[in-house]
Amino acid sequence: YRKQVVWADEALKLKLLKKGILTRIDAPS
Repeated sequence: YRKQVVWADEALKLKLLKKGILTRIDAPS
């Protein structure tokens, strides 16, 4: 069960990371 939670946390981090990268690319800075 704990492994599943850790895996879900990692997946969430990856998703947020991808979202952040995409946002950074889209946003003109």
